[in-house]
Formats: sequence, structure tokens, C-alpha cells
Amino acid sequence: MRQIHEVLALLSLVAGVHAAEPPAERVYSVCEVVDHSGRLVGQTITVRGFLDGSFVNQGLTRDPCPGWRSRYFTSPSAIILSLGGKTESPEAVALWRCIVLFREGGYTPLQAEITGTLVKKSPFPVIFRRPNGSYYSLFGSGFGPQGSGYPLQLMVKGAKCPN
Repeated sequence: MRQIHEVLALLSLVAGVHAAEPPAERVYSVCEVVDHSGRLVGQTITVRGFLDGSFVNQGLTRDPCPGWRSRYFTSPSAIILSLGGKTESPEAVALWRCIVLFREGGYTPLQAEITGTLVKKSPFPVIFRRPNGSYYSLFGSGFGPQGSGYPLQLMVKGAKCPN
């Protein structure tokens, strides 16, 4: 990863611009990730939020983050989680442990910290929210169910949840 950053820094010097520093190792809220996804895509980050099945949400709902439109050209305050087919890896075991706690708790979202690589299908996802609260995208610019209305996906590398 360091080599990639060094190459980008060199290219930016040739182009006469400064490359941004890689994100510091810290825990982000879901809305921080949604708001700054452009600079976080491709980075391994840790997100704190509420685990709700295969999503990590900012709160107990997927309403848009503060400052986002409520219906058109919006984004849910949720990031869809993926194991990338690694169902028996240590990463999967950690996530499944959290999901089992979620199910045993009556499907009540529980606070968790999920670490993974942030992926965005489109640099400019076109996401809308239906009157019933579900999200959908145009041009296949999102991930997940309901018309693929989730612009961000976290390729899970680890998960921490309450015991």
C-alpha cells in the first residue's frame, strides 16, 4: 500500500498537485464514511455503527445522514457488508459471531466495529429513496437489494461486537 501512495505522490508532483495523505488509522462513523467516501475508497478502514444483518448503519434506521437530501440524489446512512466469498476465513467467523448475537437479540441492531476495504461501484452513484423508505439506484451504480440502492460496500476483514 505504501508503494501505491508513493507512486501517487510522485505522479502528483509531476502534475503539480499534492497527493492527500492516506487516512489515519481511526474509527469512522457511518456518516463520516458516506460524507468522505471519495477519499476513503480503496482504503482499509474501521467503521463503528449498528450491525443490522448484512449492513452497518449510522443509527437504528437507514435515513440519510445529516446534510443529505431526503429523497433524490441521496444516500442511506448504511454500508453493505461483504465477505467476498471467504465464508470460512477468520474475518467471516468474526462477522458471523456478531450476526449470531444480532439474531439471538431478536434482530435488534447492535453496536459493532467492522474493519474492511471500502468499495464504491460508481464514482457518482445516482441513488433515490422511495416514499416507503427503500433506496434504489439508476444505471446499476449501487450494491445490494432493493434495486441496488447502497453506494458503498465494505469488504470485511474483521469485526468486533459486544460479548
